[in-house]
Amino acid sequence: MTDRLSAAALQMELSKQTLDGLALVSAANFDDASFKALMSAAFLVASGEAKAGEDEKCMKAGANPLTTKQAYTAVLTVILEGAKHSAPGSEIAGGLEESKWSAERIKLFVAAYDQKRELIRSQLATQSSFPFPAVTGMSWRMDYYMRSNLLEKVKTPMYFVQINTTNNKGQTGAVPLTMSLEEMNDLLAKCKDMVKQVERVTATK
Repeated sequence: MTDRLSAAALQMELSKQTLDGLALVSAANFDDASFKALMSAAFLVASGEAKAGEDEKCMKAGANPLTTKQAYTAVLTVILEGAKHSAPGSEIAGGLEESKWSAERIKLFVAAYDQKRELIRSQLATQSSFPFPAVTGMSWRMDYYMRSNLLEKVKTPMYFVQINTTNNKGQTGAVPLTMSLEEMNDLLAKCKDMVKQVERVTATK
């Protein structure tokens, strides 16, 4: 079964923050030169062709640095999500229309996206452009505090968690966490939500 994502489905996959960022890519915030600089930086980073500091350079585009950062992040997210699902540029165009992009800017985006899509998919497959460490294990213990420093009875459980990681160079690391019962329950709830999201996405492929 194909893993392509329709324009409507892509809109549903994107967060409100991303959709708001796309709406900022307007003539009021970016003139034509700034828009092209923003697009160029996003596609170079997504395809792994960017030189060091390429994304920082594009932050000078647009009148407002915060607006530029939000717009750049949103555009990069759309590029990566579209490529991940092998969506053709014509399908992504519908989502850009919803964000009030001009026809000319959508045309420029779609042309660049279709040209770079397979290269971006290759980069995503190898993850060489996004070398986040992988979680390889976890250990934990619970300590039960019966009294505080003021000798009051508190009976509070505290969790000491260590998450083990390995990066793409084979180097190992550890992330220590200390959590209360409430924080542990919140972490577990978020992990369960992530599993559900993954199951939902993989079920549609």
